[in-house]
Amino acid sequence: MSDMEVKGQFQAALKQDRYDKTTRMIFADWLEERGLDEEGAEQRRLATPEWIAADKWLRKYAVEHNPYEVEGYDW
Repeated sequence: MSDMEVKGQFQAALKQDRYDKTTRMIFADWLEERGLDEEGAEQRRLATPEWIAADKWLRKYAVEHNPYEVEGYDW
């Protein structure tokens, strides 16, 4: 399996559950093993409790204050 395919699988898993810390940290390790240190660091940042709390708050706020009820909008 190519690196692009593996990366796509990680991204698909995180699209299903953006708050899956275990998958995100394994993905970060995988990226860093391939020399993608900045991208790995970003994945680690996205797994912090502070980021998760802020992201959940922002998503809730957006839904509550959305003047347009758009069904099926994929965040």
